[in-house]
Amino acid sequence: MAPAERLVRLALRCARIVPPRQALWLGGLLGDLVGRLPLRDVRRAREHLARAWPERPPAWHARTARRCFRHFGRMALWTLATAHADPRRLRRGLAVEGADNWRALARACRRGDGTMGMAGHFGNWELLARVAATVVPLTVIGRSLRWPLADRLVWEHRTAGGAHLVRQDDDVREAIRELRAGRFVLTTELRAPRGSDLTRIRREANALRGSFDAVNATAYLSGNPSLPSSVVARELQAMGVEAVAQVTARDCTRTTLVGELFSLAQGGVANLLCLTGDWRVGRPMVKPVYDLDSALMLYEARHLRERSRVFHTGEEVAQAPRPFLGCAINPLTDPIDVPVRRLRAKADCGAEFAQTQVLTETVRLASFMELARAQDLPRRVAILAGIPVVTSLKALDHLHRVAGVAVDHGFAARLRAAPDLRAAGIAEAERLCREARAIPGIAGVHLMLFGLDYSALLEVAATQPRTANREPRTLESPCPSPA
Repeated sequence: MAPAERLVRLALRCARIVPPRQALWLGGLLGDLVGRLPLRDVRRAREHLARAWPERPPAWHARTARRCFRHFGRMALWTLATAHADPRRLRRGLAVEGADNWRALARACRRGDGTMGMAGHFGNWELLARVAATVVPLTVIGRSLRWPLADRLVWEHRTAGGAHLVRQDDDVREAIRELRAGRFVLTTELRAPRGSDLTRIRREANALRGSFDAVNATAYLSGNPSLPSSVVARELQAMGVEAVAQVTARDCTRTTLVGELFSLAQGGVANLLCLTGDWRVGRPMVKPVYDLDSALMLYEARHLRERSRVFHTGEEVAQAPRPFLGCAINPLTDPIDVPVRRLRAKADCGAEFAQTQVLTETVRLASFMELARAQDLPRRVAILAGIPVVTSLKALDHLHRVAGVAVDHGFAARLRAAPDLRAAGIAEAERLCREARAIPGIAGVHLMLFGLDYSALLEVAATQPRTANREPRTLESPCPSPA
């Protein structure tokens, strides 16, 4: 911990000694003193008051500005004096106007109904940010502060009650993502080329644009070289396609992971899928990295996003990347409780969405989701079912060789017996989508093409309704410190 941070945290601990009533009195004195100083903010306050009430004399403007700073000082010191208190205990001591409206809002949120609450921006905003999240799901939108340490401390305080934070200077897509939480989503993927030519990627992206909520940029399949996922993701984003970049623990260190986060942020890519990565198949063998596993990669990215600090070095970052983090999960793993435990661990580390391994039947997925719902995981992580779209016999044979995939015998038999395998593959994908959609807690489907005909993805996407299928997701609290 840096000396400046130690000093600030020591001052905050000292502020806890001050009783709340005395904090109000002392804060008022300090605020009144600040309001009398020739500071820029004091001058601006008087100028704004003069514009709003030009008929008032300058003495009234100065007196009112001092009262504003007196109130600010009272609230600031009282907030510091109660920063260590449990938000639920603070809530018991508050008198709330319109309490019946709050209760109605809480009941509507528990039912999953769409609601809108409006409140005047008066009083102590920091208190509202801490306490309201203990009553209803709350997303806090605010501007980043210039000093990284102060920024981190303020956001830790605002999210102490469980609120989710969205920074005002973040990519607007995250705010849209919050507003649209609960809508059934549809994603797919494009394979990075094994070369520098992006012509194919541009052609396929233009065909898929508008039919999918997001497109993964897959790279290094089976450990083989290709154009990096971040390069393809940035190209997709520049074309107006919501891109999901991928990083694998097999191929990167902690340092390169942070570098990828910086590169994606610079290119406007807001989504990142963290994968462990399969071992390379074939000769020569390539030594894997595995400096981190996928869960630790999620934690590293989340720590950087929410604390503006690189976890493994402790360095502060002025403009930290703020990715929307995802992971992969395999419901076919035995015993069935193992993937549920893995998903819970990844959610604790920062995963906000999860894409499953490719599934050729949904019985196992239904069992997995039943256990996941028992632990309330679908409200923490948006779970997307991986659905194959098989368009050729060669692709079907390859599907049997994919690590972690168990191909259903009925699925394979129907495709092999079909006179038109492409049409049968599309029909099977549509059936799996319908079955997955009927499972409570599934947030969407992720279509994976096995073949070369990308028009098959569009045919499947055209049959998928896009209405709400689940309760809005409960977002995670700020990044915890590791044990």
